[in-house]
Amino acid sequence: MRNGVTKKLLWTEYVNECQMAGDGPLVYSQFYYYTQQDKEKHRATMHINRKPGEQVEVDWAGNPAHITDSVTGEIKNAYVFVGVMSICYSF
Repeated sequence: MRNGVTKKLLWTEYVNECQMAGDGPLVYSQFYYYTQQDKEKHRATMHINRKPGEQVEVDWAGNPAHITDSVTGEIKNAYVFVGVMSICYSF
């Protein structure tokens, strides 16, 4: 659950650990299924009641991108700023 860590990387590490222990590893599809089940079980969610447009939630998204200034060649960090306004669904 960290940036840059993929399920494929976790599976590769798992396979290596199983081989070192002399155990037979799960195939990738089984590993993926069980990690998804675990992720769903530990998902942290919360419903917040509020009026539409009453509040805005903001945060920075991920690691910064790197942009090279075409004139000076200087590499600058570019941050993604995310703002989400609450909405109301009518069913």
